[in-house]
Amino acid sequence: MASSIIRTSGILEEIKSDNIYESTSRIENVEELLNSIKEFVEETKEENGLETATLDMYLEKVSLLTDSDANDDNDNEKVRLMTIHASKGLEFDYGHQDYRGNRDL
Repeated sequence: MASSIIRTSGILEEIKSDNIYESTSRIENVEELLNSIKEFVEETKEENGLETATLDMYLEKVSLLTDSDANDDNDNEKVRLMTIHASKGLEFDYGHQDYRGNRDL
């Protein structure tokens, strides 16, 4: 289903047509998302004996993983990478925004 959505949406073709520095990285991100979904479906079928895995189940697992990463208070001496959207409402001593695209902000 996820592969079908990627194909139908045309997102990979759009990324490939951008011809910018980040295109390769963005394509790899989409491929990694698809691999992650595939692995989740296989694990869910194997571990839970379910015929199918739902999008809700996948998002719940991913959300739990990101929450546990963000709530690790034992190690304050590390760099946290996140989107600007994900950092909303959080407080940090320092922040850095990097932009290397050729599109207008």
